[in-house]
Amino acid sequence: MFRSLHIHVCILIIAALIFPPRTMAAFGKFGVKDEAELGRKFKILMQARFPLVKDPYVLHYIQDLTNRVKTPMPPQPFPIEINVLLDPSLNAFAAPAGYVFINTGLIQRMEYEDEIAAVIAHELAHVSERHIAQRIAQSQIISIGTLVGVLAGALLGAGGSALGQALTVGSMAGGQAASLKYSREDEREADRFGLRFLTQAGYRPEAMMRTFQRMLKEMRMSGTSTPPAYMLTHPGLDERIGSVQDMVDYYQPKRPLVEEDTYALDRIHMLLWTKYTSNPEQCSLLDKANEKLSCLELLGKGIALSRLNRMGQAEAAFSLALDCGENHPLWLREAGWFAFQSGDYERAQSLLDQSLHAYPGDYLARYYRARVLAERGERHRAVQDLHKVMQSAPEDWQVHRTLGRIVGRSGDHFHGYLHLAYSHLYAHRMEECARSLEKARGLAETTAQKDELRQLEEEYTERKEIL
Repeated sequence: MFRSLHIHVCILIIAALIFPPRTMAAFGKFGVKDEAELGRKFKILMQARFPLVKDPYVLHYIQDLTNRVKTPMPPQPFPIEINVLLDPSLNAFAAPAGYVFINTGLIQRMEYEDEIAAVIAHELAHVSERHIAQRIAQSQIISIGTLVGVLAGALLGAGGSALGQALTVGSMAGGQAASLKYSREDEREADRFGLRFLTQAGYRPEAMMRTFQRMLKEMRMSGTSTPPAYMLTHPGLDERIGSVQDMVDYYQPKRPLVEEDTYALDRIHMLLWTKYTSNPEQCSLLDKANEKLSCLELLGKGIALSRLNRMGQAEAAFSLALDCGENHPLWLREAGWFAFQSGDYERAQSLLDQSLHAYPGDYLARYYRARVLAERGERHRAVQDLHKVMQSAPEDWQVHRTLGRIVGRSGDHFHGYLHLAYSHLYAHRMEECARSLEKARGLAETTAQKDELRQLEEEYTERKEIL
């Protein structure tokens, strides 16, 4: 798989270098409009190569940290958008136009909230000082199309992921990627401004030093000479620990210290290790007796067991978890989804109704309930729930697939094929998207339908050029 990706991306880079799709204004001047276009296309590429975690418990936790840390930042030309990549490598990076990406692998390896906040603060400092934009403006790369791929190679690190390796193959592409990497001066500046953001948000500056030390420890414990991706994309990490130590006394918190919610981070870790890991069979909770587990661990064990289709054992774990979960909406959501998978739709709806009553903003619970409602024949209510979900997750391919199937079975074949086309588009299945798009095109009759179709065609064209 990685070899085919390697070859495919190399061909795209060579084609972009020979036939650049669009030249930036004034050959090398990188304006705000160029940066906005690059940032949007870069995010599309990331979504195509790495699934994004869209669980509101994870996203809202990371977003709350970001909102707290970004408060001291000067006004920015772009909104800050943080994304969580479902990838085990220890990495985080700031892309153009205010897009920040943090890997699940990094979140999982941080023990305290302030350590995650320190990483976010450092990346926001890169955004604030527009380091990537400056690098691009100084480079000889004049095509947005070329920049998308080369920038991915620079930010992911040639040794950090298969995509990073693929995008930096070849002397020309590798040299261009190298020209976009942060310099040691960029890193020192990001450390300095990041410490200021961190402490003004109410966190101790020592958190940044602990984070760097944890990354170095990760390299030693892995038994490999290849450093974590974060060390590849952020050079000089070892020597920067000393300089951060020198700044700690100066950058003390300027406001009352944040009272960290350690249990909230525990919940995030549990979800990432059980619900979103690619190997639930490696979950350490599976071999522990239920009576020796905490309430949170029981929930995590139930999730891991259900993913392994060990339904009887999962039911026992979920039952115990609900008994001690005090009707927490997360417990209700996961138990409701398990009930749906077990075919108990009535119980599933009851649990998910309770979960949404306690936390109406949990669009994942709302998606689960839409699935239940559709199975129970309440298609109108299911469609209403799915449209609400799309307000928070407009590019979720599973939501579009479910909506397309429901409205199609209800007789609205145009919107059925339209949403199936969107589902294929966001799942990066371009040939299937084209086929569903063609069927929707043949059914478009009204002006409104033709407008909807035109919007989809424009997005399809843009994504096809990128992917």
